[in-house]
Amino acid sequence: MLEAGGGGEGSTGAFGSLEESLESFASVVTYDRAGSGRSDGPVHRTVAAMADDLDQLLETLGCSLPVVIVGWSSGGLVAEMFALRHTKKVAGLVLLDPAEMPFGSRLGAARLATKVITNTLILSLAVQLEPRLPGAGRKLARRLAPPGASNQTLERLDDIVVTPPKARWSSTPVMVLFGRYIRETSQALSSATAPDLPVQVLAPRHRTGIPVSAARRLEALHHSLAARFPRGQLVFVDNASHALPIDRPDAVLAAVRDVINASDVRNT
Repeated sequence: MLEAGGGGEGSTGAFGSLEESLESFASVVTYDRAGSGRSDGPVHRTVAAMADDLDQLLETLGCSLPVVIVGWSSGGLVAEMFALRHTKKVAGLVLLDPAEMPFGSRLGAARLATKVITNTLILSLAVQLEPRLPGAGRKLARRLAPPGASNQTLERLDDIVVTPPKARWSSTPVMVLFGRYIRETSQALSSATAPDLPVQVLAPRHRTGIPVSAARRLEALHHSLAARFPRGQLVFVDNASHALPIDRPDAVLAAVRDVINASDVRNT
């Protein structure tokens, strides 16, 4: 089960080639969370509601249970909450640079939200520019890439330029609530006993584009998150940015295989 980052738009190719690679050994489901991508409805104000939506989706689709959930960025919050609320339906978690608050204040959270909203506006401008001046929109979008971004990440930005408008804009309301989502999930994990599941937390070994202090805080938070789970493990990935599925799909595939092998899940 793939849980996308951003606003939760998973059906727009957010995971790049990872979906097809996973299909070689597992059944794969990805979707757009309520109010994002091609899904109707308002954006949920709680992560618990998102997790319960996922539960209903699995039931509606008749998916074999339990499932391995791959949660990227904000999708990691949904994966963690689902594991707490629907433990028996989870075989394990693979959390890809899961969302945490790299700044220790509300002001920092506001700055992060402002940055993401600004990036969304720039992407929207790039989309409008591309048909009028071919290549100009893609060039503008690529300016959002972190220093040293891989070719795969740059190509993904090119793809976003032609993504349906709703999928692009859906990140905005989510980022306004970003701090609330993180606090809700952190409090839920702190007040409950984390399930005994195989969990791998993947994070880029070297971060760029954020202050060193924020990078260190993220590393500490990811250490803490992995330690909450009895079988949690933090794995640092070389040559990767926040876009782990795009930069290093091989590392994600290896983590999924490891989690499947550590659980009782066998695909048919």
